[in-house]
Amino acid sequence: MATDVALQGQVLSDSRQNFSDGADQNVQLNPQGAVLVANSLLAEAEVARLGATFVAGTITAVAPVAAMPTTASHLSLYCPSSGTKSLMIHSISAYTVVSAGAALVLQMAAHVTTVAVTSITGTTAQTPKGISGAGTATATIFSAVTTVNNGNWHVVGQSVNAGAATATIALGTYADVYGRYIINPGMHLDLAMLCSAAASATCSMFVTWSEVQL
Repeated sequence: MATDVALQGQVLSDSRQNFSDGADQNVQLNPQGAVLVANSLLAEAEVARLGATFVAGTITAVAPVAAMPTTASHLSLYCPSSGTKSLMIHSISAYTVVSAGAALVLQMAAHVTTVAVTSITGTTAQTPKGISGAGTATATIFSAVTTVNNGNWHVVGQSVNAGAATATIALGTYADVYGRYIINPGMHLDLAMLCSAAASATCSMFVTWSEVQL
């Protein structure tokens, strides 16, 4: 084990001192024959560095519903059918902007379409902004979208329980989905907020994604 760690450290040191962009290098192996790789950036940082990672959300807050949705999406992210890139979803999040006025349980739900469409329409959402401050998104995003329900609505992330609290502004939930959702051209990701009971709460929702050539 000590030999493996020392060898990996040496490879990392060599890569920092001797490797240059575009140069051919010998493959390094550990004593078990595994290829040694030294990541130069943190996970997902490279695609963000290229200006291909974006975030957007609702402008008009949405009212959570007390049942799993069917055709009503609170926030939908669309991958243009005319494009060549797909959307790799990093995270989904939401928080309350108006208090429920009662104890409340919140849960996010997601739905991925399986039939390609040429466009989606709904209430204007935020203009996507690059996480690195660069790049222009090709994806479009709307709230209050009518979707085609293919039966795969499901919960995502952890639920949030307000308990006995009645002042529930900024009650939030976040799900890091690590690119598990891939939205191909013509498809869209639909999101909705569920609640334990119809109440006065409204929520803002957000999604972070990268646009990649698969």
